[in-house]
This record gives sequence, structure tokens and C-alpha cells, in this order.
Amino acid sequence: MNKIFYTDHAKEWLEALPLGNGRLGAMVYGEPFTGRIQMNEESVVYGGPIDRINPDAPKHFPEIRRLIKEGKIEEAEELSVYALSGTPQSQRPFQTLGEFSYRIQNSGGEISDYRRELDLEKGIVTVCCRQDGIAYTMKAFISLEADVLAVEFSADRPGCISMSGLLTRGRYYNCAGSAGEDTIYIDGDLGKGGSEFCIQAKACVQGGSVQTIGEHLVIKEADRAVIYVNGVTTYPLREKKISDCYAYLQEQLSGLTWEGFGEVREAHIRRHSEMFGRSVLVLGAGAAETGDVPGPEEAHLEAIGEPGRASGPEEVHLEPIAEPGRASGPEEVHLEAIGEPGRASGPEEVHLEAIGEPGRASGPEEVHLEPIAEPGRASGPEEVHLEAIGEPGRASGPEEVHLEPIAELDQLPTDERLRRIAEGGTDHGMAALYYAYGRYLLMSCSQPGGLPANLQGVWCEKLEPIWDSKYTININTQMNYWPAEICNLPECHQPLFEHLERMLENGKRTAREMYGCRGFVAHHNTDVWADTAPQDLAIPATYWVMGGAWLATHIWKHFRYTMDQDFLERMYPILFECVQFFGDFLIEDGEELVICPSVSPENTYIMENGKIGRLCMSSTMDTAILRDILIQFLESERILGKQSELGEQAVRILERLPDFGVGRHGQLMEWREDYEEWEIGHRHFSHLYPIFPSNQINEYENSELLEAGKKALERRMEYGGGHTGWSCAWLINLYARFGDGDSAVKYIHDLLGKLTAPNMFDMHPPLDRIPGIPWVFQIDGNLGGACGIAQMLLQSHLDEIHLLPALPSSWKEGRVTGLCAEGGFEVDICWQDGKLKEAILYAKKGGRAVLRCKEKLTVSAAGKEVPVSVDEKGRYVWETQAGDVYRIGSVFNGGHAK
Repeated sequence: MNKIFYTDHAKEWLEALPLGNGRLGAMVYGEPFTGRIQMNEESVVYGGPIDRINPDAPKHFPEIRRLIKEGKIEEAEELSVYALSGTPQSQRPFQTLGEFSYRIQNSGGEISDYRRELDLEKGIVTVCCRQDGIAYTMKAFISLEADVLAVEFSADRPGCISMSGLLTRGRYYNCAGSAGEDTIYIDGDLGKGGSEFCIQAKACVQGGSVQTIGEHLVIKEADRAVIYVNGVTTYPLREKKISDCYAYLQEQLSGLTWEGFGEVREAHIRRHSEMFGRSVLVLGAGAAETGDVPGPEEAHLEAIGEPGRASGPEEVHLEPIAEPGRASGPEEVHLEAIGEPGRASGPEEVHLEAIGEPGRASGPEEVHLEPIAEPGRASGPEEVHLEAIGEPGRASGPEEVHLEPIAELDQLPTDERLRRIAEGGTDHGMAALYYAYGRYLLMSCSQPGGLPANLQGVWCEKLEPIWDSKYTININTQMNYWPAEICNLPECHQPLFEHLERMLENGKRTAREMYGCRGFVAHHNTDVWADTAPQDLAIPATYWVMGGAWLATHIWKHFRYTMDQDFLERMYPILFECVQFFGDFLIEDGEELVICPSVSPENTYIMENGKIGRLCMSSTMDTAILRDILIQFLESERILGKQSELGEQAVRILERLPDFGVGRHGQLMEWREDYEEWEIGHRHFSHLYPIFPSNQINEYENSELLEAGKKALERRMEYGGGHTGWSCAWLINLYARFGDGDSAVKYIHDLLGKLTAPNMFDMHPPLDRIPGIPWVFQIDGNLGGACGIAQMLLQSHLDEIHLLPALPSSWKEGRVTGLCAEGGFEVDICWQDGKLKEAILYAKKGGRAVLRCKEKLTVSAAGKEVPVSVDEKGRYVWETQAGDVYRIGSVFNGGHAK
């Protein structure tokens, strides 16, 4: 459970397994004896900050506006390319940090029992194989606590680890060599005005010896070896600043020893598993259909000592996900090892013991899944836990019904499961794994104090990556953070807010010097230097002033989930500056105030004369983003007790914004005019922003527009939309908002079967109209997909907590813990036969709870029924107390669910 594994090493980067701690990233290929680990550091960007504001923008901007208003779109677009584009046109590209390569001496005999595994709960990659009767193991992780990559090499026979190690970065570094008797380094700079960098690798051994020869680490006849690797830069905009990379690494690595490795590893597991274990999804029986899968006698989770070998139930058991990361009693799950827990040992030493072997067929005498109420946090006996599906919330006997994932599919290698889906097989268990993987990736590439997740998270293999692997803020960066709140990783959202704060002064200067406006503006890209000027020469994308405002809507989202007024106070200036910009930037068009120029990101329309256009006045998305930021600013002022003239102006602007329109096809219009689209099946769903991620169009307030949104999506899909990974992820979220779980599941399977790499990275396929773009990894589909799965099970955007709003008919039973809801609530949900069985509501802040569900409900706390009222919408309403836990039971046939 919550592991991905393979029976061969990675032949290419998209098969390697990712590790990360927010700042550092690594891709482990897992070659048995001669291999490499590719590394990234979040601030490794070519070049330094540059002034890219086009000095001719203010001279020509009024003319561009006049041309657009007069319908002379081609002339306006040509002048925009000259006068509004950045100088130079491109921001700074993210790059690979380098590689650590290793070569282990071996007999050259046949390799058997190979297994490569990423344990998502622990954040550890394990590679095992056998050769000539010797079991070799490599384990790798990147510790958030120690801020270092640690790689352990071991064998089950003493003195078998003789190896060398080397650091490289293509030819793009300056110096290399010894940094001490057990440490090597490389260093260099990142171009004119750019940061300096250094990477060091230190070897520690148990038994044997280590020395440096030239630029190599050389280890002889060790029982075990640990390599600590770290890379840093002099990037100055983080809170933690480093002026001398070499000296910093020397000091840091000097404190890391062989003797301390166990503590480093256990501290990493504790920190990682606490975060990961906050939210766990399990899909039970009925989660797989069709396809050839082995029976339980054919495939087992092998012992760590002898990976890849079929083993009996007395050796290894699948690990349940009950409550990873919290202290557990002797009856719960443990990784037991003689000597050093959690490290590879022979089969006689280590056993992975799970009570009852959840995840495989088991007899009635066995014990099943543990409670999942609060994985990752300590809980006292007085707290409520959501237990086995037989009767959640109380101890259950073996005669009851338990949630059993399909064991046979869990035991297939991950690439094989993906292949089955691509060939038409059904494997809903992969949806749960995709949810877990998305949360794992966000944890691994975005941590407080660091930079936000870029287009590839923090994993990039190239020096010249597609789209520079920076921050595209007309959908991709925002999608990266869609799961942060609902999936219980709010601290992972912080780097985005910290980057917004870095962007503020640059954005104010861009607004002033390009447009003659006060306030803050950013276009469709930014980089680690917080650049806000236009990027590229792409007419349907570049000349767009909504990027900063869309990012700023995340401020309100974080506040709504956490109810943290101190945070809102801190971020209020950004909301203020966003609104101030539009107060100056908007122009009149008849009775309406409009954004000009505007685009519907990356899309193209056909004018009445048959020619194509991109620039316009107030596309649907732009109006919706502006409406959001105005309302959120006004609400922030109300909550914080502020009054301003800008607030009064915001009210007047809201009254004059264009309404959303319905077009000739019954669709929600993408532009103010009912243009035909040049590419009807476009990958962006920009005009559906008011439905998701916003909530301006919903079933309560404007159901007719919601139907028009469905029609627009239907039309998009009829012509081939959703063909990129991130676009498919947006589809899942949209169908979840429409309450259409079956369509959402279809696109989960499309995402997995058509747009997912062997290592489960999300893929952007080649674009026919843009030569030279291959299949490329983008992390937004992984993270947006995880959010979509969560949205299928819980929604809270309408001041209500909606349980199972888009549950697919094929997900007959399951449970999820730790989903978060707006208002400061956390929810565990268990369902059976497609209906809510029970839920647990944790009121972290107190206040009114409004609960919506298809089933009739009872609410209790501390064993006593809670008086609730039912409003005109059939929702259950009651006042909660901060810190209290509420059990929500479903009522069938006049009685409590059994």
C-alpha cells in the first residue's frame, strides 16, 4: 500500500524515482552496480535578475488599446509584439544541479531478484538484487530535517562494498576534486549575475576504508557505506542566505557520520510520515475489474533480504496504512529489524509485519485494517476514530465486513498496472495511489522557507528544459497548489505566498513603467528572481495582466481553510495592490468596465472576417479572476476591520463588470463576443474558471450558467480537449464540481493510461502546432489530479461541507482520512455500497457547521446526540466548539447504519 515498485532499473529519466525535501530533488535510477542519481536544487537557475521591462511600452500602449477598441486586432497584436514584449523576451531557466554516479565492484555474475521501490509513506527508495548468493541493497532518501541526500549501500555478506563515487554536471562547472579525505566536490557559477553553486559528497563506512583519489571517492571492502550529498547556491532571496557554498557544505557534512546515520534516517521518517499520514485514501472491494492478474500464490511482497523472490506469508506481509507516523501500541504495525530498524538485512533479520495482511485475501481468523481516523497525529483514547468498514467507530470482530483492496493488482509492478489501464483494464486502486503520489510530490518539492514548485516541481534533468521549467502562472503554478489545502498540506502552500511577497515590488514597478498604473501586476510567467514583465512572443499568452491576481486568489483560499487572520493581515497588502492596479487599468466600454488588452489564455478566436484574433477586451476568465480578487479584498477588509477609499472603488467596479454570457451553442462564452473558436478542442478550460477553481457559477446562485458551463465542456471534449496531463487533471476537478463522478473516473483512467510516465510523472504530449516540443514531464497534472480526486469526495466551496459530492458508481466502498474543508474543519469519510457509512468531523476552529449529504444523518459528540437543524436546502446545521470531534452517522431504514 502506498508504494510504487518495479522489477528492473530505470533506463531513462521518466522511469527513475523521485525524492525531495522541498529544496533538493533527486531521481534514483537504481542500476544495480554502475548507476547514477540525478539531482536538483530549487535555485539552480542560469543567470541573475535582469530588467526586462520594454522601455517603449508606455509610448505605444494607448495606441494598442485604441486599435483593440476599434476592432483592428491584427494591428494591435503586431504592435504588442514590438512594444509590450519583455527585453529580452525570456526569463531565467531552471537547470539540473548535477549527478552523483557510483560503480560497485562485483563478480559480473547473473543478477536476480531485482526490485526497485519508492515507499511514499517513508520517503525512501529501496533497490535490492542478488548476485552469486549475495543480497545487495541501496536505500536513498532526502531528509528535510538534515537537509541532505543520504544513500546507503549494503550487502548481507561482510566486506562486499568496494565502490567509487563521482560528481559531475556535464561540462558546466568549474572545479572538481577532493574536499578532504572522505569528501569530493564540484563547483561553478550560473552565468553573468547568477549564483555560485557547490556540490559535495561525503562517504562514511562501517568496516573497510574510504579515501579520495583525484575527484573520486574510493571505498574498499566495507560492510556498509553511506554517501551524504548536498548542493547549495548563493541565491540571495531566501531567508537562509549562503555566501560561501564550499565552506557551508564543509561544515554541514562534517557533522554527518556513519554512527549518526540511523538517527538521520529515523528523524526523516518521523517528519515525512507525519505529513504524509495526515490524509490517506483506500478504495476497497470492487476497485478492480478485468485483465490478467496473478493469483495470491503467484505474486507476493518480497522480503527485504531477498527482493524479487516469492515468499510465504510467514515472511512478509503488506503494510497497512492505518496510522503511519504516530506512536503505536504493540498490536499495531511495526517495521522490526534486529540491529538497525528499517535497514536492509537478511531474511532472517527483518520482517515487515502487518496485522491481518490488509491488501491480500485473508481468512476470517485474521485481523484487518486498523482505525484510520487520525493518521500522522497522536490521539488519546477519548478521541473518535473511523474504524473498519463493518461498523466504523467501534471495535469489530472478524465476522464483520472489512475494506480489502484487490491484492493481486497491488502486487503487480507499477508500470505493469499502468500498462493494463492503457490497454483498457480497470484498476481504481491506482486512483488511490495517484492521490498518495500527488501528495508525496507536493511535500517533496514545496516546503516553507523555500521556493514554490515550478513547472517540474523540483525535478529537471536538463540544462535547457522545455518552457524553462520555471513558473507559468496562467494555470500551471496555480494548479500545483490546488491540493495544498484540501489534501491537508497547508504549509506546502507557504512558498507560493513567500514568492508573491518577493514579486510585489517588481510588480509595482512593472505596472508603473509599462502601463502608468499604481498597484501590482504580473503577466503569465515568473521566475526565481520574481520577474513580472511579459514572457515570450506568444500573442495569446504573453500580453495578459492577470497572472499576479490569479496567484493572489490563493491568499483567500488559504485563509478560508485555516481561518488564520494573522496570515490574512500579512498578505493584505498584496490584495490591496492587485485591486489598486485594476482600479487604474480598467477602461470604459459603454456601461461596462473592461480589461484591455485581455486574452483567454493561449486560445484563439475567429473574427467575422474569417481572420484569427487573440487580443480582446475582458475575456470570461479575466472578468472572473478580477471579480474574485475584488470580492476577496472587500471580505478581507471586513474581517480585518479596515476601511479604505479603494474598498469603495472596488464596490463600484464590481457593479460595472461584464456579465457571463451564453453563446449560440448554449455554451458559456469564452469571450465577451460569441466568437467561434479556431481550436474548439483547446487544452485550456479558461472560461470554466468561474466553476473551478472559483465558485462564482454554482447550482445555488446561477444554475443556468452551470448548465452552460457543462455545455461548453461537452463541446470542448467533443473536439478532443483534455489531451495534456494538466488539462486532464482540470477535467477531473470540473466533473467533480458538476457532481459527475463517473466522468471524473473516466478521466482519471485517461490520465493514468495515456498521460502518465512509467514512474507516474504527469506528461505533456507533443503539440502539433509547436515544433520541437516532445513528451515532457509537468508536475501540475499530478498535483491537480490529486486535488480532483479529493474534490470527488469532499467539497466546501459553497459555505457547506458536501460529503461524497461526486462519488463514482464504481467506487463501491472506501474511506479517506484527513481531508480539509473551508472554515477550519477536517473530515474522515467511510462509505459502503456507494453510500456514506460514517464520517468524523474535527472542528479545529469552531463555528457553524453546514453539512450536505445524500443520506439522512445523525450527529453526536462524546457519545451524546448533538441537536441539529435542517435548513431549506436539506443541509444539517449546528454550532461546533473548537477542538471537538463529531461523529456523523448515516441512517438507513429508520436506524443507525450497521
